[in-house]
Amino acid sequence: MLSTMLRVLGFRLGREEYDRLGWRELAFGLLLAWVVGYGRWWDRPDAVHFVLRSGAVSALLVLALGLLLHATLASLSSGRVRLLPTTAYVSLTSLPAALYALPLERHLDLELARSLNLALLALV
Repeated sequence: MLSTMLRVLGFRLGREEYDRLGWRELAFGLLLAWVVGYGRWWDRPDAVHFVLRSGAVSALLVLALGLLLHATLASLSSGRVRLLPTTAYVSLTSLPAALYALPLERHLDLELARSLNLALLALV
């Protein structure tokens, strides 16, 4: 599963592998999105709402993006696009967002931390 995620992130996933993406890959990707979403808010005391702090919003956004991408691709293709592989593919792109969740402001000067956060966000 990790090798599949790395091929997705490196834009090296073939059509046959894409077609084989299923519930297992989707669950793994959603778990990654949830963990990264939790990490995004873990050190923010102003995020008082449990839903934000739990990371669930990140997993829901991955599902919404998967649905949107599927709808777009399905309208442009001859119907060969399936929802499960598309959403699983999107979910497997969650890991780089962990870079943005790094608490740089705790270890660096505030101005430098903001600049690095912006650079990491652009990278992600």
